[in-house]
Amino acid sequence: MQQSTGVERDRFLEKIDPIMHGNTKNDIWERNHMQISNAIANHMRKHGVMPSKNDIAQETGISRQTVAKHIKEYKEHPEFAAQMEQFKFMGHKILANVFKHASDGDMRAAKLYFDMVGAANKQPAATVITAQNNYIQINNTILSQENLKSLTAAQLQQIENIITNKAGKVPLLAV
Repeated sequence: MQQSTGVERDRFLEKIDPIMHGNTKNDIWERNHMQISNAIANHMRKHGVMPSKNDIAQETGISRQTVAKHIKEYKEHPEFAAQMEQFKFMGHKILANVFKHASDGDMRAAKLYFDMVGAANKQPAATVITAQNNYIQINNTILSQENLKSLTAAQLQQIENIITNKAGKVPLLAV
């Protein structure tokens, strides 16, 4: 298996799959994941763009089909969930390091620390607007929310029709 690459490697793995131990399958998945991740990172560092699946396949020796399948399905794989748990497990170390930098006066680290522990997450109460102060003034006539409240439904309909250019279709009412 060490010498086989691409489709040849896929065929070999397919033949031995029925007798392969679960741990071996996980080891192969982890190896593929590491190689694909490294190939993507290297390509992006070197070229500044995301590599194609063909680029990844050429760099890793993994078939393009396996690369595509791995990228499409990696989130559902049990090993991915295990890796994410490991990252979460190490979170306290990162938090301690952020705290150390914040204690040394690094204000960005302090903000990050407070964001992480939720102390700075207390958002100010939302401002509730209870009054509307918008109005329309045409010459010396002011049309405000307060004025509108005192109008009848027919008068409001007439204003709406005037605004939407339907005035010719509705007889004018005295306001």
